[in-house]
Parts: sequence; structure tokens; C-alpha cells
Amino acid sequence: MEKPKLLNECLSNITNDCEEEGQVREIAEGLLNRLKEDDGLVCRLNKAIYGLRQAGRQWHKRLSQKLKEIGFKSTDSSWITEIKRLLAREFDVKDLGKAKYCLGIEIEQSSGMITMTQRRYIMDLLERFGMTNCNSVATPMDKDNNLIKELNCDSNKRPYRELVGALMYLAVATRPDISHTVSILAQFNDCHGEAHWAAGKRVLRYLKGTLNYGISYRKTDDCAKIYVNADWGRCKIDRRSYTGYVVMLSNGPISWKSTKQRADAGVCQIENCGKRIKAGGGSTSGLHAHLRTIHKINLLKSKIVNSNNEIENVQFTEETSCNSRKKI
Repeated sequence: MEKPKLLNECLSNITNDCEEEGQVREIAEGLLNRLKEDDGLVCRLNKAIYGLRQAGRQWHKRLSQKLKEIGFKSTDSSWITEIKRLLAREFDVKDLGKAKYCLGIEIEQSSGMITMTQRRYIMDLLERFGMTNCNSVATPMDKDNNLIKELNCDSNKRPYRELVGALMYLAVATRPDISHTVSILAQFNDCHGEAHWAAGKRVLRYLKGTLNYGISYRKTDDCAKIYVNADWGRCKIDRRSYTGYVVMLSNGPISWKSTKQRADAGVCQIENCGKRIKAGGGSTSGLHAHLRTIHKINLLKSKIVNSNNEIENVQFTEETSCNSRKKI
């Protein structure tokens, strides 16, 4: 393939970045030297690099650096136009106006409100898995769910993993109402059977009946609210409990998670909400980071926790290694 236009610049940034050490920097320096010797070289693509976990962070780091160099502080519309012009000097940009559709998410903006849905994405899912004409149901999972591991799993018999992966994107983007169900289904990617496949298709039936559901944010002076809860030994396989939370701001959820606790229910003393959080180990570190960010940009007036009991000693962290990208 033809050499990317910004390959030299990317390699230079890697070699000059003090955070990059060892083999990565050595490879970058070697490639950069070869390109300087012969600019007519082409690249052999061995593997697509899109979707790497650190790619988004590295781009954000680069963009943040340039924004700070520009020194913008005002939200005046004239400054926004100037920022776009200055960014166009450094990067290849295309101004598409207000966001309407991005990565499968439909965005509607009106006076004082933003709504995000994934109607088109859901319709594509229904067609992809042959559920276009299915009957809708009221809940994503049967309350008497008794899923267990399938000993004789044939992964090629049904596209179970593909379905769970597609549902997972919905759960982390605009549909927190299915996050708990998808979290349960994802535990059986390597040991699923007909019952698990039926449970996955039930989620599709639920999505068909709630096609217009999404997330709306309205202009409000309310402070952030946190709802936390946990069950007691719900999982029949290992008797572990589930912990979940949702952070609400501007009348909409900004962060949510449903995860199985790392310790057995018999060991965890979840007598109050604070101990429920601790029982989940590192599962809530992402929540702490979200709250820290909200506090920094002056969106959080006070920390309100809605639960059965008072929260204890919530700690905040800025370490990126502690922040979970997924909300499931």
C-alpha cells in the first residue's frame, strides 16, 4: 500500500515521546531512518490497526496539546470559528456542522436538549439476525433466568458471539437498560447453547418494542446523582453477587455499569452501599474517574448518592490504568 502521508510525523512523535520506551521506540526509529534513506518505500499491511485500545487516548493527547497551545478559553462563536481554522492548519479536518449521526448513534439537538438513539443500528441488527418480523417483549430477560454453562458448545452452530458483541455496543452507547442482561450473556461466549441463544434473541425482541428508546440530556441546574445497588448471590453457578451503578446528570445517564463481584456472596458483607462498592473491587474505579472529571469542569455541585444507606470513603483517581472503557 502507498505510504501514509503522516507516517513520518507519527514515527517522529513516537521517537520523541518520553513515555514510549523499549521496543516500540526502537522499531519507530528504525522505520524512520529507512524512510529518510529511501522516500519511495511502500508499506506492507500485515494487520489493521484501527480500534486499538490506546489509539483514542493518543489522539486525545495530541489534540489536547494543540488546543492548549492555541490557548482558547472563550465559548464565543467567533472563537469557535477561529479554533476550527487553527486546527485545520495542523490536521486534515472537514467541518460537517452539528453532529447528526456518528458511529451508529443518531443525534438530535434542539433548544436546551440533546437526544441520542440507535434506531437504525437496531433495525440493522434485527435484519442481520433474522428477527425483523419478531414479536416484541416487555423485558430484555426473563426474571426466572436459569442460564448455566453448556458443556458441549458448538460455536459454529449459531452466531452467539456476534450477537453479544453487537448488543454490547448498544449497552455501552445509548441503552443502559440492557447492560445487565448483556453482561450476563457475555459470560457464556465459550459455553453457550440453545437456551443462551434464545435469551440473546429475546433481547432483540425487547429492542424491537423499544426502538425509540435512547438517552436525552436537558439543560438543568440539578447536580449529579449516583444510584448504587447490589444483589445477594444471584449467580447460580458461582454464587457471586452483582453490583451496579448509574450516574445521572442533566436528566440523563452519563455513566453506568453492571458487573459480577469478584468475591463470593458469603464473604462480602454488603450491609450498606459503601461496602457494596468495596465488594466490587476495582469495578467502580471508572465511576470515580467520571466524578472527578465532572467536578473539575464545575458540573458537579455536590456529591449525592441515592441508596439504602450512606456511602463510605469514595476515592477518586486520575490513573488511566484504573479507568474502564466499557460500562458493562
